[in-house]
Amino acid sequence: MVELIKAMEAGDRDTKIKIAKAFGVLEDKRATEALIKALDDEDKEVRQEAVYALYNLSDDRTFNTYVKLLSDEDWVIREWAALGLGSLGDVQAVGPLLQSFSDEDEVVRSAVASSLGDIGEDVAVPALIDALGDGEWSVRHSAALALGKIGDVRAVEPLMLLQEDENLGVRYTAALGIRMIVGEDDSGCSSGYCKISPSSLRDAEHRNLR
Repeated sequence: MVELIKAMEAGDRDTKIKIAKAFGVLEDKRATEALIKALDDEDKEVRQEAVYALYNLSDDRTFNTYVKLLSDEDWVIREWAALGLGSLGDVQAVGPLLQSFSDEDEVVRSAVASSLGDIGEDVAVPALIDALGDGEWSVRHSAALALGKIGDVRAVEPLMLLQEDENLGVRYTAALGIRMIVGEDDSGCSSGYCKISPSSLRDAEHRNLR
């Protein structure tokens, strides 16, 4: 591992890319610092492979690096920085991720929604509900699934409305999100639509109050 780290730091573009890919497969956290340094490389592909590898390492030391990368000029870097924060699961990432919901790229916004769902803090619920109205179906899909993971009953009504979405996949995800929150089984859903009984909704509200 030490030799690989040295080779990456001193190597040419192709060498750095190959070693970064290897670090991602090996998932050895001893490579973390070398990969963070590679994020300053002038070559775009080197930087992308470095952030991919860091995501696979899931090292808590990357937290501040990911936060900084949320404002990177490369949308691919911003996407994986958002996903990386989600994989770390640190609640301190919620604030920076919420700020990134205004990103111009829908892939980044979708990654932000996914990571907020993985972290699971209900403070993100209002922003995720807003994201159900995003113009890109992938963002609506990710937001619906994230709301289902968080399980806050405030999302039920917006998800019910989302079941009328023009995108079939989004409609199904909205129904899935509802089931995740209220505990209805699949038999209550048909063609991407769920009808929630009052008792199930009350039970979900009580769970949220505990």
